[in-house]
Amino acid sequence: MNDLWIATMGFFDYLRTGEFTSYQIIVLILIVYAFTYGKSDFKKLDRYIQTKVAAWKGEPLPEKEKLKKLSGKEHAKKERKQFYIHLIIYMALHVIFALLFGFSDSILQAGSTGGFLDAWFDASDSTIPFNNTNVNNVTRIWTLILVIDGIISLSYTLFPKKEKDART
Repeated sequence: MNDLWIATMGFFDYLRTGEFTSYQIIVLILIVYAFTYGKSDFKKLDRYIQTKVAAWKGEPLPEKEKLKKLSGKEHAKKERKQFYIHLIIYMALHVIFALLFGFSDSILQAGSTGGFLDAWFDASDSTIPFNNTNVNNVTRIWTLILVIDGIISLSYTLFPKKEKDART
């Protein structure tokens, strides 16, 4: 219900202003997060709060669910799967951005990939790649996050996480 409420607020803001703003982009990011990583993060937060409240009240601590700690190839596979989901969401939303706003004429002026990247990261007015400055700012940040996520995910494949010894 919370996600539906947030989406409704973003939709009404779009109807009122008639343009896609940073507010709608943040709403969109929150909704995507809630449907991907958010569920497991909220479960962890809920367990943490239950433990703290029980300790403050002097009640017995709730039993923790046994979560299987993955290691090695299993952990690397899980990390890659999460990265692929992130990449698919990234690509899908960028297709939507292209359909909604169209590509900027500045792309053609960049000439090469290096020129495109220089114009994209160095420009303060964010005219690349779409015809919307707010979307371009979000795209720059999101691209950096995606690259970092990809590097981290690949690192677990190249350097697998070792299983912790049960005695420690």
